[in-house]
Amino acid sequence: MEKELRIKELRKKNRELKWENRQLKEENKTLKEMIDYLRKNIYGKTNKKKDAYGVRPEPRKKGAPFGHKGVTRPKPEHIDEEIEVSDPRRCPDCGSEHIQATSIREEHTQEEIVLPRRKNEK
Repeated sequence: MEKELRIKELRKKNRELKWENRQLKEENKTLKEMIDYLRKNIYGKTNKKKDAYGVRPEPRKKGAPFGHKGVTRPKPEHIDEEIEVSDPRRCPDCGSEHIQATSIREEHTQEEIVLPRRKNEK
């Protein structure tokens, strides 16, 4: 007898929770629509497009399009000064003294661009 009464109570509670859940979902939908409406009226149209499933696509990467030929600054014709840099005694990242020399060598050109002075500057 107690089990039947408990089952009846749980079923009633289940119906109440399902009803409340439906009400909250409807309210949530209404509030989201209000937010979208107000956002569009205050800030204008949104530029965040969504696909058919309501998911925003990943943003495009910045920079030149794929396959675009890169453009770099040409090396200067005249180099005023060359500085030879020796191998470091410590690792620049972790500071460890246990480093080994490798056969990889990198060349780096640094160009200082001096802007001409304007006529009114002295």
